[in-house]
Amino acid sequence: MLNSNHDTSIFFEEYIASIDSLPSEIHQHCKELREKDEQYQKIREQISHEYTSIYRFEKNHGFLTPNPNESTIIGNVRKEMKMTQSLADEKVEISEKTLKLIGLHIKRLKETLSKIQSNNPTTSNTETKTSVATPKTEETKSTDRKNNSFVKTSVSRKRRKIENSDTTNNTTTTTTNNKEVNANNEPLYCICRQISYGNMIACDNQKNCPHEWFHYECVGLVEPPKGSWYCPDCRAKMNKKQLAESDSEGEAAD
Repeated sequence: MLNSNHDTSIFFEEYIASIDSLPSEIHQHCKELREKDEQYQKIREQISHEYTSIYRFEKNHGFLTPNPNESTIIGNVRKEMKMTQSLADEKVEISEKTLKLIGLHIKRLKETLSKIQSNNPTTSNTETKTSVATPKTEETKSTDRKNNSFVKTSVSRKRRKIENSDTTNNTTTTTTNNKEVNANNEPLYCICRQISYGNMIACDNQKNCPHEWFHYECVGLVEPPKGSWYCPDCRAKMNKKQLAESDSEGEAAD
């Protein structure tokens, strides 16, 4: 069995060479996603403009007056909606390619580390794991949770449907380290008790919130809120506590 720093350096040099083009490939995928998204937004704006023209006609001429352009406008809107769906599908495809690309390089990294471990038996698994990724401390986790603008990565709403379908087929849940997980051992979040996807926000009631993270759509958010944010359950408990304290103060005053 080989056992030298020279062999280790060769493994790392081969791996570094293999990821030389990775940044440019990811950059290209991101560029394509931005271009697709810009096209998508322009079409959505056009659809909104066309609907506005219909409402404006009805406002000016009344609901009973036939709009000579309505059938044409509706036909255009249908075509544009198909275009937006096609763009969304293309974005999903690009995102999945990006995830697959990153996954392949992660797999190669693990294989490289395995070779290094096998050729350096004096290096313990603990040391190798520590050099790859340092676990977050409680302080770091707390800082991350307080960042309300934090967004978890999502492929798209179409991917969300796929994940939800998988979750539906594996409805069995268990508790691991005081955390509820599904049959695939994925942690569950939010009031919907689903896995993480899309944009999510953390409740600032860190110690007592039963759900921790929430999907934007489940709590009625479309963008990161300013200042502290509490989930509906925690807000209700806090209001109830404040009401009880107010009643106690009133009774004491009497």
